[in-house]
Amino acid sequence: MIKRVFDFTAAAIGLAILWPVFLACAVFIWLGDGGPILFTQARVGLGGKQFYIRKFCTMLAVKTQLASAITIANDDRITPIGKILRQMKLDELPQLINVLLGDMSLVGPRPEVPHLFLQYLKDLQIVMIGLRPGITDFASLEVALQHPHRPPQAIFAWLSWLLLNLSVFSELHLIADYFPLVKFT
Repeated sequence: MIKRVFDFTAAAIGLAILWPVFLACAVFIWLGDGGPILFTQARVGLGGKQFYIRKFCTMLAVKTQLASAITIANDDRITPIGKILRQMKLDELPQLINVLLGDMSLVGPRPEVPHLFLQYLKDLQIVMIGLRPGITDFASLEVALQHPHRPPQAIFAWLSWLLLNLSVFSELHLIADYFPLVKFT
């Protein structure tokens, strides 16, 4: 309950403070790419409930609909504005709305698209749906730090630890680790 109050409060404050950044991103996307401003996609959340994640649109809309759910670093579907937003992690800001609505947390396992979620081992699925998905997690930090992908056993171990030990303090620690990775250059 304390974690949910913390997430709600942090998301509300973040949205209140960052609304000019939201507006600037929307204008840049609209003027630069001419496509939709927000991207929504079905994801698996707490208890296996499906929800729609929100992100700023950083890819060509037509190619996005036809292609894989997985995006690689130099994906040719990423727009020029999208490349900048992704580098600065600004494409993730609309997920604060998901946090405010209770679909997501600030820290938790990244929410997976349904068809990829079904490919996970059952044990991992059970642990993943036992947690509210988050904007960031340890796996995101590993990718950002360009470490090799962790084996499923390591992810399972981390998610199990998270399920048992996540607190506001551990969440603040992970958020503090995440922000230095945002590039402002």
